[in-house]
Amino acid sequence: MAGKVFSLPRTLIFCASFTRPPNRGRVHAAAMLVWDRKRAYYLAGGGDPTLRTSGATALLLWKMMQFASGRSAVFDFEGSQIPAVERFFRAFGASQVWYHEISKMPTWLRACLVLAGKA
Repeated sequence: MAGKVFSLPRTLIFCASFTRPPNRGRVHAAAMLVWDRKRAYYLAGGGDPTLRTSGATALLLWKMMQFASGRSAVFDFEGSQIPAVERFFRAFGASQVWYHEISKMPTWLRACLVLAGKA
């Protein structure tokens, strides 16, 4: 696994990519992690669709969790509404946490959204 740590004001970002033979030079998976002492956030990740069965995405995520365990108290997967991605995260022991959102909007706008099927 190749990784590089960038230091930004008040935060640290870890970017990593993973390659393995027999496809030398091809990136199988890459991900971005942001953390502080309390929480590590898995912000983004992806992999080469033609190499999806290589297991590199799972290995990279596991390595990132190991990396974060010495730096943060919690690893936050940031969830997904895509069923396959959610199953993948749950395979690592992730549990669903609901986040509530409170917002205020004019009644007429809310009615329009309801009529349009967007609310």
